[in-house]
Amino acid sequence: MDFPTSLDFFPAELVIWIGEFLDRKTLAAFIRTSKRYAQLLTPQLLTLWLSCKTGKYCFRRNWPETQNWKSSHIVDFFQNFPSDVSQIYCCSTLLFRFADGGNLELVKLMLSRGADLEAKGANGETPLHIATSGGHIQVVQALLEAGADASAKDRYGDTLLQRAASMGKPAMIRYLISSGQYTLEALLEAFERGMKCFFPKVCAEVCAEVWPALENAGYKFNATGTDGQIYLHFAAKRGLSFLVQFFLDRGHDPFRLDEKGNTALSIACSEVFSRSEDMLETPKLLINAMQAAGGDPFKANREGVTPLHKAIQKSQVDLVRLFLDSGASVTARGKNGIKCMERALRGPRDMFELLVDREPALWPTHMLQSSLHGYTVELKKGQGYQDTPKAIARILKLAKSGKAAINVSTRDSSGSTPLHNTCLARHNSAEVPGLIRSFIEAGADIDMPDDEGRTPLHNILRVSTPKSEREIIQTMINLSKNINKLSKAGDSYLHLAADANQLRAVQLLLSKMSKDTVFAANESGYTSLHYAAISENTSIIQQILATGIDVNAKDRHGRTALHYMDNKHNESCVAVLIEAGADVNILDNEGRPPIHHASIWGKDGMMELYVKGGASEHEGCDSCNRNIKSTREWLKEVGCLI
Repeated sequence: MDFPTSLDFFPAELVIWIGEFLDRKTLAAFIRTSKRYAQLLTPQLLTLWLSCKTGKYCFRRNWPETQNWKSSHIVDFFQNFPSDVSQIYCCSTLLFRFADGGNLELVKLMLSRGADLEAKGANGETPLHIATSGGHIQVVQALLEAGADASAKDRYGDTLLQRAASMGKPAMIRYLISSGQYTLEALLEAFERGMKCFFPKVCAEVCAEVWPALENAGYKFNATGTDGQIYLHFAAKRGLSFLVQFFLDRGHDPFRLDEKGNTALSIACSEVFSRSEDMLETPKLLINAMQAAGGDPFKANREGVTPLHKAIQKSQVDLVRLFLDSGASVTARGKNGIKCMERALRGPRDMFELLVDREPALWPTHMLQSSLHGYTVELKKGQGYQDTPKAIARILKLAKSGKAAINVSTRDSSGSTPLHNTCLARHNSAEVPGLIRSFIEAGADIDMPDDEGRTPLHNILRVSTPKSEREIIQTMINLSKNINKLSKAGDSYLHLAADANQLRAVQLLLSKMSKDTVFAANESGYTSLHYAAISENTSIIQQILATGIDVNAKDRHGRTALHYMDNKHNESCVAVLIEAGADVNILDNEGRPPIHHASIWGKDGMMELYVKGGASEHEGCDSCNRNIKSTREWLKEVGCLI
């Protein structure tokens, strides 16, 4: 059996019955599928729309959509609707709704049925206020012709003109001014409301509609507004260049100060004028006016802050360039100058390069050296800003270029240089190698010791990991002029490289170091072989053993490299040491052989290696001896021991 592709064959009663089970959104979508459904179900949809009674389901925000209600089904519905009063809890009449949507036909329909022109909403507004806020000129005209009160005010005291200015409706303002008489106070209030519109372009259009009416009425723009706000300062603060020019043309003083000693130019630099499309136009107008008057546009306020200080601290590069081109200058004197230097070091690259080229007085050597120490300490401790590496790199760039005579190897109270600090940085590991190269290119001494005798190479080896900083470590080893340098604690570079699992560094060091340094023990008695055993790197152990180092050398606790394998898991390291002649029965200061801890921790594989290597009984340790005995018996049983 073939079924029709459309549901238009459904009886009207069934369609209406289906509509009763649909929510507002689904019903609206259903109506759009068929002209027949629109005819049958539009009354249901509009009834739902009118009966919204809770804030949760209130569609008040969708009033503007009523502007598009042109369907004859909608008009017919409201022609037969029994009342102009809406059932919706938050607004009083249908006239409100249609005025807000700007639907002239439905507004006229409500007026023809005697709708209340002066009914007021929750905030005391009339339908005329609502239509004015929406910029619906034809609706406003229809309401006025029907006798609506043009002087009505809402609960906040706003008239139609003030509403239009606040909402940024220049065409509405033009209509209202041309169709009525307004006092100077009302016009001035509208002008000031227009100055506060969010978008600068709207401000221009609103104010341009009002100020001719003000001047035609004989108003002379004073320096201050009705609320005491200095007009020129307010316009500069918002970057409203057209208003700045307007007030300057009317004789407003660009040197007038606010309560903090700021001129309009200084205010412009510290506020939100950068949102303006013509960001530089306002400062240009003010600078030209101030210079034409013979004054200094860049004079500091009471806190010693100049417009250039503010522009630098806010990273306004184009504005800084404009100020420099106009004769402004900046030095590193005082707290504001220091802030500018720090901001330039940490801020946008083009800002830094501009100030390096144009303002050499901003870069005194002693301050750069002090900052270099401070920034590298931040880097070392991981307490700096994300842009700290950038600031360090820029100081080094100044040093390399010769534009600042910076000694990058100056020492602090502990004898550390900035390079010492950088080599200890863990938290910015991605930037560290590049910074170290920049230090080297700037002339940093990689062999300079601190008060503990540690060089930068000691430091980077101390904090490095097997997969980090390998290339820069190798570079520093190749550049070192004192590869046999020991710290006061007796640590050589080889000690630290072995401990850090840096195989390539170990190979390089072994090719460059003297035998005495290779074999040297530090103040704890550790040799490089001890550290290699601790790091469990078989390749490093083999490299160091190949030098002829004493495999049985003891530290101050009497422990050999083999002893340090007791809590490890790398059996190959044990095998290499035993094969190289490590004494499996040698005792530490507590009388324990290497096998002791392997026995305690149940490391069967290591126990087998020790027993096959000739481990004898551990005198006085029954537990150890039982394990040795059982291991020996097992090895004999499987034929690994005779």
